[in-house]
Amino acid sequence: FLEESAGEESAPKEDFLSGKSILLLQYEDIDRTLVEVMLKKLGCHVVSVADPEAAMNALSTLPFDAFISESHLHDIDIKHFIESSKVTNQKCHNNAYRLPILGFSQKEHEGEETHCLQSGMNYYIDSPLQIDDLRAILRRWIGRAIHMAEQADSKDNQEASK
Repeated sequence: FLEESAGEESAPKEDFLSGKSILLLQYEDIDRTLVEVMLKKLGCHVVSVADPEAAMNALSTLPFDAFISESHLHDIDIKHFIESSKVTNQKCHNNAYRLPILGFSQKEHEGEETHCLQSGMNYYIDSPLQIDDLRAILRRWIGRAIHMAEQADSKDNQEASK
């Protein structure tokens, strides 16, 4: 896969996703690399980290459009981590943007989707991951977050003008 992907430099980039900032948290180097290659092919700017502490550090310094997270986070309170991620990113955006957090793991576990949703993630990405599926998922969730932020900003502006 990597050899095939690396040689396709001339592949057209997705307009909507071009320049979107994605935080990627995956423990395994190979999983992180595979997803990172796909995201870059879609035109995304990717910050790739290997642990939750590095993810929180990144979230506190840059506004992200989406966060693809390892679905099984070790040795942390996952619900608290997910909520803290959303709040921290919202401060960087300085508006009503709600960070979409998408759970993903190459190793499928029974009840994985339920686990992700119950911990506060917005969506669970099924394995094996295909670039067309990733494109559709990111377009849906980033587009939704942008729309919701615009609606909230519009509502705030209407209330301020009263």
